[in-house]
Amino acid sequence: MYNTYFEKVVDVATAEMKKKWDGKLGGIDTYLQDDVWAMCESLSVDF
Repeated sequence: MYNTYFEKVVDVATAEMKKKWDGKLGGIDTYLQDDVWAMCESLSVDF
């Protein structure tokens, strides 16, 4: 259940970040979801 929730958080965060940075940041289609996943995982460990 946690994994499903975590995947949804990553999907929503990726969509929000993509709206903001698309056209301004190179490699967004390749790296953004992985970067958001790493950021969310780090936050879950830190808190």
